[in-house]
Amino acid sequence: MEMTSLTDKIAHVSRKHVSWGARRVLDRRPCVQCRQCVVASKKKDVGDADSSSLFLNALEKLESSALELIPDEELVEEEEEIAEEGYAVEEDEEEGVPSESRQYQSRRARNRGQPYEKEIPDDMLPRLCIVGRPNVGKSALFNRIVGKKVAIVYDYPGVTRDRLYTRANWGGRDFMLVDTGGLMSKAEELPDGEREQAIRSISEKFLPTAIERQAAAAVEESDSVIVVVDGQTGPTASDEEVLSWLRQSHPGKHVTLAVNKCENLAKADEQASAFWELGIEPIAVSAISGSGTGDILDAAVKGLPPPLGYDTIEEAKVPISMAIIGRPNVGKSSLLNSLVGKERSIVSSMAGTTRDAIDTDIETSDGRRFKLIDTAGVRKRASIASGKDGAEPLSVERAFHAVRRAEVAVLVIDASEGVTQQDFRLSEYIAAEGRACVVVVNKWDKVPKTDHTLADFEANVRAELRPIEWANIVFTSALTGQRVKRVLDAATAAAEEHRRRITTATLNMVIQDATGWRAPPSTGSGRRGRVYYGTQAGIKPPTFVLFCNDPKLFPEDYKKFMERQFRENIGYPGGGVGSQNTQTTDGMVDKHIRYDRGIRIWGIHGQAALEQAKICLLNCSATGSEALKNMVLGGINAFTIVDNSLVIDEDLGTNFMVHPSSLGQLRAKVVTECLRELNDHVDGSYVEESPGNLIANNPSFFDDYSIIIGTQLSEQDSIALDAICRRCNIPVVYARTYGLSGMLRNSVMEHCVIESKPESTVHDYRFGYPWPELEKMATDLDLDELGEAEHSHVPYGVLLVRAMSEWKRKHPDAELPISSEERREFKALLKSWQRKIDDCPIPEENFDEAVSNMNKVWGPKKIPSEILAIFDDEKCQELTNQSSNFWIICAALKMFTETMGQGHLPVCPTLPDMHSTTTRYLELQQVYKDRFAEEVQAVHKHCIDIMKTFGIDTSRISSELVKTVCLHVRTLRVVRTKPYLQLDEPSTLSAMKRVISCEGKGSAAAILLLLRCVDSFHEQHKRFPGEGETADREEDAALLKHILASSTDNMFTSIDSNEDILFELVRAGGKELHCVASVMGALASQEVIKLLTGQCVPVGGTLIYDAMNCSTTIFDIY
Repeated sequence: MEMTSLTDKIAHVSRKHVSWGARRVLDRRPCVQCRQCVVASKKKDVGDADSSSLFLNALEKLESSALELIPDEELVEEEEEIAEEGYAVEEDEEEGVPSESRQYQSRRARNRGQPYEKEIPDDMLPRLCIVGRPNVGKSALFNRIVGKKVAIVYDYPGVTRDRLYTRANWGGRDFMLVDTGGLMSKAEELPDGEREQAIRSISEKFLPTAIERQAAAAVEESDSVIVVVDGQTGPTASDEEVLSWLRQSHPGKHVTLAVNKCENLAKADEQASAFWELGIEPIAVSAISGSGTGDILDAAVKGLPPPLGYDTIEEAKVPISMAIIGRPNVGKSSLLNSLVGKERSIVSSMAGTTRDAIDTDIETSDGRRFKLIDTAGVRKRASIASGKDGAEPLSVERAFHAVRRAEVAVLVIDASEGVTQQDFRLSEYIAAEGRACVVVVNKWDKVPKTDHTLADFEANVRAELRPIEWANIVFTSALTGQRVKRVLDAATAAAEEHRRRITTATLNMVIQDATGWRAPPSTGSGRRGRVYYGTQAGIKPPTFVLFCNDPKLFPEDYKKFMERQFRENIGYPGGGVGSQNTQTTDGMVDKHIRYDRGIRIWGIHGQAALEQAKICLLNCSATGSEALKNMVLGGINAFTIVDNSLVIDEDLGTNFMVHPSSLGQLRAKVVTECLRELNDHVDGSYVEESPGNLIANNPSFFDDYSIIIGTQLSEQDSIALDAICRRCNIPVVYARTYGLSGMLRNSVMEHCVIESKPESTVHDYRFGYPWPELEKMATDLDLDELGEAEHSHVPYGVLLVRAMSEWKRKHPDAELPISSEERREFKALLKSWQRKIDDCPIPEENFDEAVSNMNKVWGPKKIPSEILAIFDDEKCQELTNQSSNFWIICAALKMFTETMGQGHLPVCPTLPDMHSTTTRYLELQQVYKDRFAEEVQAVHKHCIDIMKTFGIDTSRISSELVKTVCLHVRTLRVVRTKPYLQLDEPSTLSAMKRVISCEGKGSAAAILLLLRCVDSFHEQHKRFPGEGETADREEDAALLKHILASSTDNMFTSIDSNEDILFELVRAGGKELHCVASVMGALASQEVIKLLTGQCVPVGGTLIYDAMNCSTTIFDIY
């Protein structure tokens, strides 16, 4: 075969990569994929070795000269030549090669004298649709053609459900590429007798009918169709049915058959040839490697109509992009369909129906254009992580990405459920991204109404969604179409405000009035913040930069005040406003972005507690520096370091906060400067004094601090500091690193924990002791009258309450099923309600759930022992006018259990997952929410009565605080630690006996006792064991063993079996190792966060870290 040019040669040998291969040879940019294709073809297709060598040598020559400068005129001419030949410049962004299709189009348009901005609008482009049965690689081929990951790809059928559109280009032709869901019912794989039942069950679970309707609509509006089949499985009946349906329903459509998953080029032709029986030419492709995509697009593009001329295109307005976001099953897709006027997204009562972010362009009668983006429902992170749907995290990420690329975020909430915690988190995300916002309260037709319902509901929504309280609110019913069009009006208004600019003069008038009304705050030294002037730095969102003397003088609440002033005096309803007070144009990073991880872990209220904290660090050695670094990055208010040591050579190897250039400088000064650089929002200072001298001579120094971190303190200094801080009720965290060992303990008079966040909690749903409304709901339900679907979707909680009510009627003298016989009878009662066919029970998942959860009827204790201990605490029983809010609420809870609660704590308002219809589950959920609200109100009333008794202001305890305590009532904890005492104190010796008797903890016990003894050694010998080059380590080990024996009254006799630990401590010589110091610093900062935020239970004893065995042990000793 004769080949006349290198371009033709590569087009012949590497036809599967013609667009990349031919383009890169002329552009002097070799393609790795084409090289691989040439090599593969060399083995199979080309017999002339000299010709093959010519191809490879040419490519290598072009690679070596890839940096040659090519005149732009020559490049344009070459591009024109390629365009005339039908090749396109389409790059693969996934492979790291920047896309040039836009650049190429721009040059081509420029040469023709046409402006590139006047491109054909999406709705005027021809459409190419991809169809096929599930899991054949349609979405992967879609992403390959587009050049980026637009569609979600996951290895199981049914991931793609709605139609997905995006713009694509091939051979100089622009078109809209459409991805669809699979056209197949799993019932076809079953015998005839089982097919009808299977179709019915699959329809309920996998929605194939709705998916196929979406695919059929895509084919109807398309000009050309690519049918994708699986080359590895061969032709199937489903493939034949898809093509038959296309021939019968759309005989005029241009159809191309793509045989996907032909990654093995040696077998590709063989795999493709098997599909000739379908009556259409098969083309082998691989969506993964990209091979064959040029061939399939060449064939498919032939079916597209001719492109429109530029003179027929009118300048289009930029559409307003709206991302519809919300929790699952709140009606997002229904709202989209109602706005569009047709079924654009699949709607189902099953949560998680929508997968991809679906873009839909619409134009109203008055000429307004909108791009509507339907997104997947966003559940809580824990629910996503524990779910079985592997594609859900991808869907949620697409939803968040949709918000980022949209101008207006439409947050949809369910009116029948009200505002939930997840709605609040989504509102935080919208505010943090700076999007304009419209809140749509959907399902408004389900809410019972009075004259004040709408106003009260709107006020509640604004109060609950504080981050976007400025947003426009629309009450709609997507099902009936009520007020749906107002969503577009509200979005238009929000977008206009989002794009609005105001003059600098107007802005500065507002700033002048605002600062005159409320002056910026001042520091304790009298230094006051001052705003010089402001300007609008940008739009979408409108961002204002305020130039001032010092940004640190303006707290977050003052920024919020200025934002409110802008809204009240300038406007911006529905649009986010960003403000920055700064000395330069760089501005300040929003704390929601800076502290995003912390806010997600301990919430905004926990972050607020950190931002108010002032921490004092004693000794900024490696351990102390690591602990304080974590707190500074977390966003504390201020810190002070007390240390008089200088930076020495030893610090360079253990403390990453110091530098060789800082040798001989004050260590506290060097570390303070480094920490300030890590977070310039935190104030830092240092005191050049020995911690021991400060503790002894100036105990009042610690009064102004929220918490003290003491690192590498001697036992005497620790005991003295403990006594000082206990008098002021200031928590102290002690941390010490000694060689390969570490010790940590907390000292706190009393620490009350509301949000203890245990790994698991046993809730009492009162299935065995239902209140009247719950029992009425269960007993009024006539199971015999329910249809088959309804019967199998009754929540198991209702079944348990109903069974318990009937069981009690049969056993009036019994309270609960206690004996094994009674519980078997209870189980039989539940199973007797199952539907049967020929006396054989039909499998019903809700009844299986009820049987497996029977223990929730009699299992949970009414009041856990830990809560009973709190109720019996002296501070709970003997209240005074000085009692804290925690103890007043605990006393009120105790009064509640003795009255309305009838021995029970407030009920949990959140239910576990149940196999149920949405309506039944929401009804049950509402019964629990209503009861919880009544019980919270009762507890709050008890609090008010107590406060009135002792003359306390009744506004001190809010209903929100009572609600928070009631939500976590079963996990409340109170931590009290004992004072730090000498090792030879009687109480300490008694605790030591318990330590020594701990089986399996010999090494940790030895470390604990020896670390308490090294200070005695230091006091006697003015050095630590093994410290110094002249130290005799064996002699020091014997001396340390003697101190241990005398201090513990010869109780610890197993030291001989732990001599390796003894000699390791002596070998350490009192030094810190950075690897151990970083662990101990992290543990110390973790305890500080627990104590400051009041979340999670801090360590109540002494923690020993053994780096030699990589283990931690906690002893009940102080």
